[in-house]
Amino acid sequence: PYLGVFGQGPLNRVLGTDGEPIGSFGPPTIFENWLGESELSPYELVEGNGPEAEGQMVLNIGAAEDGDLAVGDEVTLLTQFGQEQFELVGLVQVNGEDSLAGTVGAGMTMADVQRLAGLDGQIQQVLVDAEDGISQEDITARVAEVLPEGAEVITGEQATADLSAQVQEGFSFITIALSVFGGLALLVGVFVISNTFSILVAQRTRELALLRAVGASRRQVLVSVLLEAVVIGLVAALLGLAAGVGLASLAFSAFDLPGSLVLRTGTAVNAILIGTVITVVAAIVPAVRATRVPPLAALRDVAVERADHSKIRLGIGIVATLVGLVAVAQAWLGDEDANVLPAVGLGAVLLVVAAITLGPVLAGPTVRAIGSWVPKVKGLTGRLAVENARRSPKRTAATASALIIGVALVSFITVFTASARATTDAALDRGFRGDFVVQNEGGFVGFWGFPPSVTDAVAEVDGVEVVSGASMVLGQITYPDGDTADAMAFGIDPETIEQVFEIEMAVGRASDLTEGGIILDEQVVEDHDLALGDVVTMLLPTGESVELELQAISDDQIALGSYTVVREQFHQLVPSPTDIQVFGSVREGADLDAVLADIEEAISSVPGVVALDEEGFRGAIAESINQLLTMVVVLLALSIVIAAIGIANTLSLSIHERTRELGLLRAVGMGRRQMRSMVRWEAVMISVLGAVVGLGLGVGLGWAFVNALSREGFDQFALPIAPLVVIVVLAAVLGVVASILPARRAGRLPVLEAIAID
Repeated sequence: PYLGVFGQGPLNRVLGTDGEPIGSFGPPTIFENWLGESELSPYELVEGNGPEAEGQMVLNIGAAEDGDLAVGDEVTLLTQFGQEQFELVGLVQVNGEDSLAGTVGAGMTMADVQRLAGLDGQIQQVLVDAEDGISQEDITARVAEVLPEGAEVITGEQATADLSAQVQEGFSFITIALSVFGGLALLVGVFVISNTFSILVAQRTRELALLRAVGASRRQVLVSVLLEAVVIGLVAALLGLAAGVGLASLAFSAFDLPGSLVLRTGTAVNAILIGTVITVVAAIVPAVRATRVPPLAALRDVAVERADHSKIRLGIGIVATLVGLVAVAQAWLGDEDANVLPAVGLGAVLLVVAAITLGPVLAGPTVRAIGSWVPKVKGLTGRLAVENARRSPKRTAATASALIIGVALVSFITVFTASARATTDAALDRGFRGDFVVQNEGGFVGFWGFPPSVTDAVAEVDGVEVVSGASMVLGQITYPDGDTADAMAFGIDPETIEQVFEIEMAVGRASDLTEGGIILDEQVVEDHDLALGDVVTMLLPTGESVELELQAISDDQIALGSYTVVREQFHQLVPSPTDIQVFGSVREGADLDAVLADIEEAISSVPGVVALDEEGFRGAIAESINQLLTMVVVLLALSIVIAAIGIANTLSLSIHERTRELGLLRAVGMGRRQMRSMVRWEAVMISVLGAVVGLGLGVGLGWAFVNALSREGFDQFALPIAPLVVIVVLAAVLGVVASILPARRAGRLPVLEAIAID
């Protein structure tokens, strides 16, 4: 038999000798000790003994080392009942590993685990090993005959598959996020690769023309360029796969993950195929352009780029712009009850496509406008840099496209998070009536909980007038129409919540809520055509179902979320009740700082829980949002790095293409420093072009999405000027950095060799 307890935040945390929780990834798994009792146990005793009496504990070796604990020491465990002391009697390994990704495993007697789980006399699993000659299916059928109602028996193979699926589901968010950012990086890479092949084709105009002149057909030229793309893509994909495996190996070691690194054949094949196909797709347009090189072009001694603009390109760009604007405008013009996010999302994609499609048309005038001041600062060198950037609009636009996407995403996230902070601040200004908040020091990240005794201790502090605890209840809601939804409900105290929060309600009041009732957000009510008195069913993690009557309808996502229930009722229904926040106010005339100090002292037995005044509460919210922003921006930075590589690549190839031109400039008196300056300013023009267009897209789309989310409680749009200016400045700096090597190469061109004619 097996019983496991997974703590929530500070609950069931093992404290080290310094009094701080140990473990890298949250609370420990607390398991009933069956060391030596079954060959099925993943735990192997390495030192000491297994727990034989209540109050004894074993730890995995890695956890003990993190907490500076040894066999014979007294270990403090933080539970919903407060701090408890256990004797450390043994150290174990888990599947041969000292630590599993920094997690903590604590083994106790069955009685201790059942008490901590609030499941006296109950177990969660029974693991069975069949005698030789009996199949998994046979033993499963035999066990099923003796099980009580509600219990399920599955084969070991099915259990393994289910566990694997649960692990994959747990990491699904990370997988999806990395896949999205990887897709964006590939998209940016397409522009870089396509631009590179376009320049290569332009440089090899004479070579391709000679091939045509001696009898090569257009098809043969096309195949030759595409085969070149296949070879380059294959080699690059293999190098990328090797680099990815190397990075994964480093991450594997850094996070102390158990087992060994696994590279599936499908993963390797997909990586190689995607890299190769992306390269070939990016090379198609340049390859087709190569087939159109006339044989007479062999008489030219320079590469020539056609400056005309395709009518098809212009038409696609205009249509995409108009349709995109109409779709995005639904954020303001759409029905208030309609979900306009899909339309706004489609419009956003179309506007990005339009910006990239119309790039060659707009690049010339835009560069001239952006760089109008450069000649005044750098004189003739600056003028040449601006002219070089605008005379090849296709190349300039293609190079800037990669940067446009990256900057648009970064500026969008920046605007969106600033608006989220402004919305939260406005909601607190409007609704928070309290003086302080007690919560986990991690803020909203994970909604870690703490024992309800913390709420009781705060209420006993001298100077505290009102205390209103809030809990988190996880479950699944079933509506009268049969629809189901995973629910993260807030548990509140209806008698005190309105004393610390002014809540916007569509129907009724928060104080109308009673045990057996629920408050639903107005949007949820509309989506499922509900009315007061309707009953929904909530399935709890314990397997118990609770019927809840709709007693009020809220219109305040910030304060109540989508689902709100009575805190006290659900504390009685779940085995390990927890609170996530305590809102309160102090008596008139009381010193808030002194009261907060007393609260900190009263809850000092629960590490990781802090008392904040209103300003500190706002700061904690902002910090949580900033953490998310930082993570997203770091991932998006990958696309900007690729864009920088593209700029450097384009400049290097264009310098090779303009060898004679640059040589002539040197011959008529341009110095090396001036040459390098010209190339750098050309890169700055391209970078600023991408940044300005990307910034406009990001800010505009951020505004649209904030308006589209007004039905979800986003009612404040904020434009963070300073961060957006920093983005443009960093883009210019990026251009300078990307131009260092190409500029140095341009400055070192031998004059006589550069102007020589074959």
